[in-house]
Amino acid sequence: MSKLNQRAADDPVLTSLATEKRPTSPIPFHQLHRVVGRYLEDREGYFQKLAAGLPAPRLVRLEFPVEPCEPLVWLSGQGAMPRAYWRDRQQRVEIAGAGHCLSVSSTEPADLNALFSQFRRWLATADPGLKFLGGLAFDLSRPSQDLWQPFGSYHFWVPQLECGRRDNQGYFAVNLFLDPGLSSRSPVRVALRLLSSTNGKESLLPAALPGIQQREDLPDLPGWGRAIQNVLDTIEHGNLEKLVLARQSRFVFQKEPDSLSLFHRLARANPDAYQFYFQLEGGSAFLGCSPERLFRRSGRLLFTEAVAGTRPRGHTAREDRELARQLLQSRKDRHEHFLVVKCILQGLERLCEKVESQNEPSVLKLARVQHLASRFEGLLKPGVSDADILATLHPTPAVGGYPTRAALATLRRLEPFHRGWYAGPVGWLGREEAEFAVGIRSGLFHQQEGYLYTGAGIVSGSSVQAEWNEIENKLANFLRIFEGEGDC
Repeated sequence: MSKLNQRAADDPVLTSLATEKRPTSPIPFHQLHRVVGRYLEDREGYFQKLAAGLPAPRLVRLEFPVEPCEPLVWLSGQGAMPRAYWRDRQQRVEIAGAGHCLSVSSTEPADLNALFSQFRRWLATADPGLKFLGGLAFDLSRPSQDLWQPFGSYHFWVPQLECGRRDNQGYFAVNLFLDPGLSSRSPVRVALRLLSSTNGKESLLPAALPGIQQREDLPDLPGWGRAIQNVLDTIEHGNLEKLVLARQSRFVFQKEPDSLSLFHRLARANPDAYQFYFQLEGGSAFLGCSPERLFRRSGRLLFTEAVAGTRPRGHTAREDRELARQLLQSRKDRHEHFLVVKCILQGLERLCEKVESQNEPSVLKLARVQHLASRFEGLLKPGVSDADILATLHPTPAVGGYPTRAALATLRRLEPFHRGWYAGPVGWLGREEAEFAVGIRSGLFHQQEGYLYTGAGIVSGSSVQAEWNEIENKLANFLRIFEGEGDC
């Protein structure tokens, strides 16, 4: 008997759910909400009775096979907040979620062990397909501030409704929070309201974005130059080897843009990146297409990578190859990359029994830039948790600096804005698996304003103009979308 079947045999709730007949053939997408809604209506009393008999609250997942669909387009037809979307680089996992049946958040500094122990308690009795989606701030020791207040130092939730793909197989899920203390209230009523409030049809996204009225960079070029000189002086005195300095670019639009429509275009233009979108009840949305994995865990297998060192893409294939050659041979970029590799390997030695890594970096090519990249695989020591992995690997020198403690202290002193979730861990976790990307190439959108964040690694030999040009290249994906050049 498999472990999953053994769990079902030992768990009366799973046993009861296993006897509940659900559609086994893929549901046509245009019938999805009607079929699932009818299933829930017919069994509303069953789930109410099931909740009343539980010794403690728990999460239950009802999953249905669906014909091929576009989860992101489905999400555009859902008005319920929060809304979430995640897709990995390999398109192995794609999740779109609307509403929430359970959320965990705080604006205070994050205690990772306490937070992830909450996740483990909820996931221990849940279906293996159930996931918490969300993210954490870059600097976990600081309370949430200003524009980032709604997102907090962390914010995770289990979507009420979920449309997704696993290895190109479509599914639709309804996640329920069953609470014996609320036995007088139907646990499926909220899900039914969400299903009935949308038609479940693939919605057409708006074709145009509003124009830009204003752009403001913080710091501007003179301020950037002063900050870099400060960093170079600190490096020269031996207190730092590398610092990743970021810039916040504020854009004011003629009217409030549809952030999901904007993200749809961004995702189309960056198919080889991690794609993420998190929109909260107040309408603020954090979104981006990141080239960088923080980690993926499958059981005790751990996968991570170093991404540091940058060149633009060439206008021709020949120019592109030449820029890649320059990147591989650049002493400055190789040193910057080496510091990230060194730090990650030190962390993996603490986390893993065995580690495998590349001997030499390869070139990771993206739509507008290319990076040096090195990949690592490890077997975790028994008892190592996702909280341990996050605390060890985040932030890497690719987004913070080296040594880490001195870099964070310098960033708090030099950067004239709060990073919030920029460069923080964004992703999902389940009972047996988890995956987080680094939240870079990203922006926060609120009402008529968008705040875009880009960073550059400063090491000995860095120049002000070259690093400014680098962050402009990293911003180019968003600028093309703003100017109407993105693929719809």
